[in-house]
Amino acid sequence: MSDKGYNVGYGRPPRETQFQKGQSGNPKGRPRKKGTVELDLDQVLDQRVRVQSPGGSKSMDTREAALRMQVAKALKGNIHAAKHVLKQFEKYDAITPPRSKIQTGVVIAPRASFKKPERDS
Repeated sequence: MSDKGYNVGYGRPPRETQFQKGQSGNPKGRPRKKGTVELDLDQVLDQRVRVQSPGGSKSMDTREAALRMQVAKALKGNIHAAKHVLKQFEKYDAITPPRSKIQTGVVIAPRASFKKPERDS
């Protein structure tokens, strides 16, 4: 014991190894937050990439590659991918939704006169 009345033990380190007054326990401190990176989305989507396909590798822009991947997922049964693909097709007028064959309005049916069937007794 270096100081009288101070017991070294769990949660009570020796005084000489404790932080000195005015000295931080983390001298470098928390790292500074990195600034936002400005990203040109059109530049990224127009970037050319090589894609492997059954017929060999092809070069296409990122936008086309992403759409082809979504179409492939939709054909495998992924309903979310199918919705996304259909929305993209509608957005760029690649397809038009089918017109409804059901016309709305009021239908007036002629009143029928029903006769009670005669019973054979």
